[in-house]
Amino acid sequence: MVSSLPRVYALLGLCGGYVLLMFFNPVRQSLGAVLVRLDKLDAAEEVFRASLAQAPNNGWALYGLSEVYRRTANEDALADVTTRLDKAWSGDRRGLALARL
Repeated sequence: MVSSLPRVYALLGLCGGYVLLMFFNPVRQSLGAVLVRLDKLDAAEEVFRASLAQAPNNGWALYGLSEVYRRTANEDALADVTTRLDKAWSGDRRGLALARL
């Protein structure tokens, strides 16, 4: 399944936002989480940023991006994205985990 995520991600770009409604789990976020877990942090950052370009206040994408910055020790970027996550996420953050993306 992991090998097919980049192809699905590419198809999303071709089909526009309509296709996003058909997916229960956003593919960009899942791909980003897989890339983080594989330690491909530059690629994960790109994927999470693309997700945020479509939905700037997406808490899950902000969380994924914060994990990228935490792992790369990019403190300035981490502070910025954490501030954005604080504003976007109103629930309990204990549920946030890469495995849930």
